[in-house]
Amino acid sequence: MKTFFLLILTLAQAQTQSYFSDGKEIKVYFKEEMRLTSTIECKLNAEKNECTNFDFIKKLSSKNVNKKTPGGIDIGGEICKTILMGKSMIFRDKDNNERAFCKISETLYVDNGSIEYLADKNDGVVYGGRKRIPRN
Repeated sequence: MKTFFLLILTLAQAQTQSYFSDGKEIKVYFKEEMRLTSTIECKLNAEKNECTNFDFIKKLSSKNVNKKTPGGIDIGGEICKTILMGKSMIFRDKDNNERAFCKISETLYVDNGSIEYLADKNDGVVYGGRKRIPRN
């Protein structure tokens, strides 16, 4: 019985990972239900499937983002800059893999991929595999 409760406690804990940039370390949480990776853990309202502590998610959209920049576009980075007034920054994990995060405040960094996904969700775009399929 003790092992069962330990297993439940372990499963309930948030997944965390560390990333580094110029001597700065950030620890990020991943909330699978929201596809959200951020430095502050999402407080999930399961009924509404939304984070109660992240009001900014509701205003995310890629409809008015400049998608024609030289060398390709990081849509999450553009949303970070234009809608969230944040700064896109590159961090690396312990294996030297790069990941872009939006610095929204001194304590809140959100993964640019999460921002793009949540903006698409707000815009009515659903994912089917790797392809974006507009909702009818």
